[in-house]
Amino acid sequence: MRSDHADVERLLDLVRSYGGLDFPPGRRAGIERPIQAAMDRLRVPSVGALLEVLDDARNEHELERLVASLTIGETHFFRNHPQVDAIQRVILPNLIDQRREKRRLRIWSAGCSSGEEAYSIAIALDMLLPNRARWTIDIIGTDINDVAVTKAREALYGEWSFRGVPQTIRRRYFTPEGRRYRLDPEIQRMVTFRELNLVSDDYPSHESGTLDMDLILCRNVLIYFRPETINAVVTRLERAVAPGGWMMAGHAESPMPIFRELFDVHELPMAVLYRKRSAQRHDQTPAVLEDGPAPTSGVSMPWLPPEPEPEDPIDDLFIMPAPPSDGVVAGMHEECGDASDESAVTRALALFSGGDRDGALAVLQEDAEATPDDASSLIVAARLLAGAVQYDAAEHVIRMAIDRDRTSAVAHYVHALTLQGLGRGDEALEALRRSAYLDPSSPLIAFSLASQLDSAGQTGRARSTLDRAVELLDAMDDEHVIDEHEGLTVGRLRKLAAIRRQLLPDEVGA
Repeated sequence: MRSDHADVERLLDLVRSYGGLDFPPGRRAGIERPIQAAMDRLRVPSVGALLEVLDDARNEHELERLVASLTIGETHFFRNHPQVDAIQRVILPNLIDQRREKRRLRIWSAGCSSGEEAYSIAIALDMLLPNRARWTIDIIGTDINDVAVTKAREALYGEWSFRGVPQTIRRRYFTPEGRRYRLDPEIQRMVTFRELNLVSDDYPSHESGTLDMDLILCRNVLIYFRPETINAVVTRLERAVAPGGWMMAGHAESPMPIFRELFDVHELPMAVLYRKRSAQRHDQTPAVLEDGPAPTSGVSMPWLPPEPEPEDPIDDLFIMPAPPSDGVVAGMHEECGDASDESAVTRALALFSGGDRDGALAVLQEDAEATPDDASSLIVAARLLAGAVQYDAAEHVIRMAIDRDRTSAVAHYVHALTLQGLGRGDEALEALRRSAYLDPSSPLIAFSLASQLDSAGQTGRARSTLDRAVELLDAMDDEHVIDEHEGLTVGRLRKLAAIRRQLLPDEVGA
């Protein structure tokens, strides 16, 4: 990308003024690729030339397209279990009770990306309302990205969109269509999608359909904005909420002061909810917040399983998944066989190191979809999800990776980690055995297999496998970092193996 620093800064100023997006120096990983794509599409030789084209009012669509490409469209159905649970058990039952007389609900997914969030709400309401046909339900999804809005209207999704979603929901609401899944047309008709720039002043209005909303979801959108832009956007969104209505932001956005200035705050253990203030409020605190979950109209809901609580590590002898830090980034490149500076893994881990896990997952998703025969991005995505204790989602993704490459020792190893987190020890043992068979030279895989064998009561096999791990470690330098774990050195693993060996009985076991 031929440019100078001043041209890039001017381009980012234009992006900021049009779409509100702010890219301080620490958050610029990954911006070069969409800028280069815009230059290639418009056939201009430099960022300066691109700036001249985009600064022309006649090319507003191209500027909008660039702004959209600089945002991360990471999403999937029923994303973020604690917030989904709060929507299911608190917000929607409360709104149904409030609006039972009029039988009308209006819900807005602001920053809807490819539509999974809006359709998740439609599915939830279908499960909550046995008499849904007698209600008027208006769900709108808006996004600045016209490509994402087009995909949302299509309602056709691949495996990535279903990670962590129970099969019961997929079977009930989706029909296989090739390698993807088509949403039930009845649910699709509940949602209307349109383009909308949240930084503009085109809302709330009748024209945009954004007045008198009972619930607004604006999750992981505001993180791109400057504080003054956030305040302006949230102020407009508050005006769009009906009296007694609700708003939910992303976890990273919930501490923003503007929410507490404009809304009443209801803090649940794993989610924060915001309620519209009004002179004649229906009630100060919904009963569902005081007395537990509201009734669900007698419907047995095949909802998402609760996130498992991570176990406290016992004597540091069992290697458990953890988010990779800077010390393991290079190792993860080696795991996946791709050390290119331009690889998706490189860009994703740069985003992750900067605190943008969703952005990292979006990059990995894009690469996984573009390279259907390569498992590398799926393996790293599963590792990030497992490190965030999202074991159900991690297992879904790592199974996709194994389907692509059944001979990857790393894929089977990461699968074992997710199975351990899910408490499925027998399956984890089999996954580790496959991993050790495919890569007999890895001391970490051998150590993990020995630990799992010991947990399964197979003491003799655990001892011999641990001895093999020690033999492999003896041929390596103590300072060498074991690639598959965060900063774990050969010397540290050698000490752990020695402790484990002392705890194993001498007599031969099963």
